[in-house]
Amino acid sequence: MNLALVKTLVEPVRREPAHTSEMIDQVLGGMILSIVSPPKTSPAISGLEGADWIQAQGIHAQWIHAQCPNGTIGYLRSWMCEPVDSSSPWCAQPGVMVRDRWLSSVPEEEGEAPVCLGMGTRCLGSVSSMARSAVETPWGCRVKLPSIGLLPAAKPFLSGFYGGAGRLERKEDLSKEALFALLEGALERSRLLLQAPYLWGGVSPGGFDCSGLVNLCVGMEGLRLPRDSGDQCRWFCDRGWGNAPDATLDAAPGLAFFGEALDKIDHVGFLDGDGGMIHASGNVHRTLLNPEPDEEGRRLLIRCRWVVSG
Repeated sequence: MNLALVKTLVEPVRREPAHTSEMIDQVLGGMILSIVSPPKTSPAISGLEGADWIQAQGIHAQWIHAQCPNGTIGYLRSWMCEPVDSSSPWCAQPGVMVRDRWLSSVPEEEGEAPVCLGMGTRCLGSVSSMARSAVETPWGCRVKLPSIGLLPAAKPFLSGFYGGAGRLERKEDLSKEALFALLEGALERSRLLLQAPYLWGGVSPGGFDCSGLVNLCVGMEGLRLPRDSGDQCRWFCDRGWGNAPDATLDAAPGLAFFGEALDKIDHVGFLDGDGGMIHASGNVHRTLLNPEPDEEGRRLLIRCRWVVSG
């Protein structure tokens, strides 16, 4: 399998191999990507595999065609990724993940500039019992980060960037208590991201779209979801989780999906249990849905099609 490590803080994924093409997703530093063979392979790189294939592909095309852990397939600049195989520490070791919205390193020497990492960035190392943890960033810097801002990451090679429960196929595979805890944790992460700007295709603290916010926050809790809101809703429906909207809009934690119909979902947000919803629209903010919805809440309520709650 051809694999690549994302070695920048955040990198756009394009629909086509051009800077002018639509950004359909982002990948965060430390993610492991699966390289998809290009539709037309240069004769100079045919027959190559692994790191040799990726390096040659970068030379000839400057773009790689890759599948992200959430299933998105698109194009990234080749020099923003590093070829790896299953024996690489980035594939064999879980490492750590940034849990805070932004986390700055602690300079070791006078005049040293801090390194700032965003939520979801994965580094090599472990969470220390001391105040600081020594880690290696995806781009090769060795820094010390506040331990309180880190959490253990899932093993990326086996389950993608986001861990544990990504292969759930049936409602019975996840108890109601476990689903409640997962959604509650994701809701708390979304609170840390309030006022983050809106960005089409965004999935980092630098900017989110609605499904990107859900993708990151739920993913940080160990459940890997599809990228887009419609596919996320379908994922829950197919496994028997959730129901048509009713009084459960007051339940927390939860996810609410919106659209012209159940098969035309185009928006998603986190229900907070106090009659509100945290979502990315304009920016990441809270909209009041119950008992007296604000203007935005009234527009959303008539389009609510599916609710997933613990």
